Amino acid sequence: MRQKHGLSGLCALLLAASVGAQPWQAGPDNTPGWKMMTPEERSEHIKTMHSFTSLESCQAYLKQHRDQMQQRAKSRHMRSLGRMRHDPCQQMKAMGQFKPAP
Repeated sequence: MRQKHGLSGLCALLLAASVGAQPWQAGPDNTPGWKMMTPEERSEHIKTMHSFTSLESCQAYLKQHRDQMQQRAKSRHMRSLGRMRHDPCQQMKAMGQFKPAP
């Protein structure tokens, strides 16, 4: 019986590790203005976010994207986008998605 619990614990550990190893994914909870974006814009945003090789380029793009979405919200008389709960660029860095500088 003890061996069975050890195996299930190992399986749970491996599952948790594999979930944590997933690449960062854009979505309504972590992308400013997601609901105002067309499906094509969302697809392009995801491609762009996954194309970065440095934290700096990711942060520059994210600022530009946020400014664009803020202007879109303003033109539609919507309230401010508010503050992001998590910085996706920092999350991507922590996940090892950026290549080290040469």
